[in-house]
Amino acid sequence: MSYFSQILAELMNKFDINDQKLADDLGVDRSTVSRWRKGERSPKLDALPKIANYFSVSPRDFVEDIPYTKSGQQSVQKELHKRVEGLNSNSYVAFDEQETDEFDERDKELLIDSLENSLRLISKIAKK
Repeated sequence: MSYFSQILAELMNKFDINDQKLADDLGVDRSTVSRWRKGERSPKLDALPKIANYFSVSPRDFVEDIPYTKSGQQSVQKELHKRVEGLNSNSYVAFDEQETDEFDERDKELLIDSLENSLRLISKIAKK
């Protein structure tokens, strides 16, 4: 189970929301919500703010914190490099090793730009 799916399940339980209700309110299939909750899939990037807004939380609440250490930053940098290479090879992205919806070319370009900027920032932080 991914960190995202754990948080989603906790929020759904806290607010007594079932898969069908959340799916209807977000405009997605019930099976999509079920897969998110079970950790079988991750939501598209544009869905995360919608999900967070639905539960009145920040999108950051769905992302696991990584300790601010040099080795932690190097681990993140290595993972980001892997993800950027995967995008450049036209494969789909699977965060937390979970299957995710396919990205269109615009999504890929935006994500690559974001990840590359993150890599530059992490490199600067790790050098300090």
